[in-house]
Amino acid sequence: MPEKILIAYATKYGSTAGIATTLGEALGARGLQVDVRPVREVRTLEGYDAVILGSPVYMGNWLSEAVTFVRTHQAELSRLPVALFTVHMLNQGEDETSRAARQGYTAPVRTL
Repeated sequence: MPEKILIAYATKYGSTAGIATTLGEALGARGLQVDVRPVREVRTLEGYDAVILGSPVYMGNWLSEAVTFVRTHQAELSRLPVALFTVHMLNQGEDETSRAARQGYTAPVRTL
């Protein structure tokens, strides 16, 4: 299990920051060292064993600052375990259409 995890997030109105903080608290309670930071404040991924990255979905896309973060740190991210999360109110069902829509939100980021 990774020892030091970065939870980086983009947010527009604060919901994604709240979710990132809750994730950080839950992982910290399990004994992991976690840093929770907005993507715009992250300069390097050095020292991290894994990254969790989140963004809200607006107009069917992640915020541009989250996508820019992935592009900027693409080489580092390719060497680390990475988990993605999205925050939105649509496509919450377990049907194939909802699952495909959720995958579509992160598809541009996952290809990087």
